[in-house]
Amino acid sequence: VSVLYWAMSEARRCTRVDYAEAPGTAPLDQPTANGAMVAVEKKAFVFGGFSNGGSHGQIAEYDLATKQWTKRPGLPAARSEGTAVVLGAHVVLFGGWNDHDALAATIVTKASSLAEGKTDAWQPLAAAAAALRSNDDDGAPEAPATVLEPPPRRMHAMCVYQPTAEGAAPCAYVFGGFSGTSRLNDLWRLDGETLTWTHVECQGFPPSPRDSAALAANPEQGQLLVFGGYATSRVNELFTLDVETGTWARQPTSMPPAARFGTFAVVSGDQLVAGMGQDARGASAGVFALKLSTWKWALLPVEGDELEARINFAWCTSDGGKRLIIAGGSTDVRQCTAVQEIELEKVEAAAGSPAGKKK
Repeated sequence: VSVLYWAMSEARRCTRVDYAEAPGTAPLDQPTANGAMVAVEKKAFVFGGFSNGGSHGQIAEYDLATKQWTKRPGLPAARSEGTAVVLGAHVVLFGGWNDHDALAATIVTKASSLAEGKTDAWQPLAAAAAALRSNDDDGAPEAPATVLEPPPRRMHAMCVYQPTAEGAAPCAYVFGGFSGTSRLNDLWRLDGETLTWTHVECQGFPPSPRDSAALAANPEQGQLLVFGGYATSRVNELFTLDVETGTWARQPTSMPPAARFGTFAVVSGDQLVAGMGQDARGASAGVFALKLSTWKWALLPVEGDELEARINFAWCTSDGGKRLIIAGGSTDVRQCTAVQEIELEKVEAAAGSPAGKKK
């Protein structure tokens, strides 16, 4: 009863927004799945994905105020099943699939460029890191050096970790994935100041090799959290990593969701919110909350529009982590074009912004 009461008191609002193009813009390649997504200021961007039988390099801009899509100049090359994060002043896109090979390439652009609609200013990681070093030295631009990057992979997990210490720079972590021949359970860190990758040597009891897991940061407790994924089958395990010591541990939880892969996960306040993806019955609409003080799971009630079961979707948070944006993907029987926005915390609407077309 106490768990049910806690869940009912934590309901979140869901808003479904049907696909609409910004006036005078070209239509997007629809439908699409397995894209990577970030939010910069009041816009969200979906990079690449899979549609019409192949991977593509489309960049789709979603205006969080007008609820309209704009097709922007695309990526340097097609990729699906990659990941993207906003890391300090940069947007970083890593890994993925080009219909032939798993990718190791990391490409970088400035977040300010995306906010201005300039989506074609991508650089290889080595060039972006060299530019940072040149700025620090106030000298001539350095020639890009060979950089260490994680091995090729797709269907991996990635998140940003912002240390709580004052003035500390953020970093990004990548976990697991599929190399093209085998599943992985290695961990890599990308420094937000230098844009350099480091392989994290870990100890303890790590997750087994898996793809399509979810990775979330909990800097208040100095942890990373890994939930779900596909190992030799679907899993619903939760693992924690102590960031300071590099120690993995399997965390027992009460009443976990059904085993699933392709889920999202994000820490919001004192809970881990995770859901959707594919369980044994197919595409799932379930969203769940794990109370981090008690390690108890509960179904998270949603107000407003009904959640749509979805797999292979792109997702990100916006408004400082207060809102979850889900785009693309498919149900078990059809492709999805509507956006689902879920409030993780109360979001104040911008003055004069439309409610958006809902179905």
